[in-house]
Amino acid sequence: MKKIVVAAISILALAACTQTPTLQQGPDAEVTFDGLHRVDNTQAQVVYIKPSIDLSQYDKLMLEGLGIQYRDVDPRNRYKSGADEFSLSEEKKAAINEVVKETMIDEISKSKSFDLVTEPGKGVLRIRIGLSDVVSRVPPERGARNDFYLRNIGEALLVMEYSDSRTNEVLARVADRRAIEPDVARESNAATNRSELKRMIRTWGLRIRDGIDELHSIGCYMCQ
Repeated sequence: MKKIVVAAISILALAACTQTPTLQQGPDAEVTFDGLHRVDNTQAQVVYIKPSIDLSQYDKLMLEGLGIQYRDVDPRNRYKSGADEFSLSEEKKAAINEVVKETMIDEISKSKSFDLVTEPGKGVLRIRIGLSDVVSRVPPERGARNDFYLRNIGEALLVMEYSDSRTNEVLARVADRRAIEPDVARESNAATNRSELKRMIRTWGLRIRDGIDELHSIGCYMCQ
């Protein structure tokens, strides 16, 4: 299997690990049904791109999705000793949805190469973003005190798909699972948990924004 070093895809892939990201090529390459090739050595768990990807032809960005799918957790876990997965009320889910949507849009809208639009058209890159298998590690409050400390507040799987808004040609897919982990164990309450969630979503949004900006400046790197 032939591998080609990918110059800028490290940021699209939510930052590279210590090795250089490489695009699989050749007869043994892992290729999806729609022509996307696997990228190895990325920090994101799964990255596929179209070798001919060229974002320089786009100057507008349309965000779709931003929906959240929660893991089905037994509500009785709140009463079980040692449980580490907890269900969320509809009110808390709505609050999380709002934080994720507002934070992600705010961060990506700072792009230097793309203006956000709401309709497909010429020069419009579509990015579908969703969070899947979201689970809370925060035990529900019991009584007036809530003085427990946590190192893992929750986990989520980020799924993204880049495509041309007119032709629907898929250009890339990324899946990346992350835990919401404070730098140090912090007292768990609504304010600190919301802050940590925003920090993780902002980090994802920043990496998406930097990735599309860099790929936009490079153009068709496989053509060079």
